Amino acid sequence: IRSLPDSPSLKKFTTFTRGRYVPLALIFLAPITLQIFVFHASLAPGGLPMAIAVLALNWYLGLGPYRSSFSGVLRATPERGDDSAA
Repeated sequence: IRSLPDSPSLKKFTTFTRGRYVPLALIFLAPITLQIFVFHASLAPGGLPMAIAVLALNWYLGLGPYRSSFSGVLRATPERGDDSAA
């Protein structure tokens, strides 16, 4: 069996598919998903079942397995690092 070529794009793809950037993707996709849902709920109800499914999947991933990833984003006062004693 031949091995895959060692390219930077292949490394980026494999780290993305392993779930390393899923919380970041959820942060970017949450407002888009909500807008899709609002659009279909108000103007085009024919696509509402798919919009509900996408919104439910986004909420499940955000509130389920990746909830701990958002603790720093949702914290009212950020933690200070060691270099803040300047």
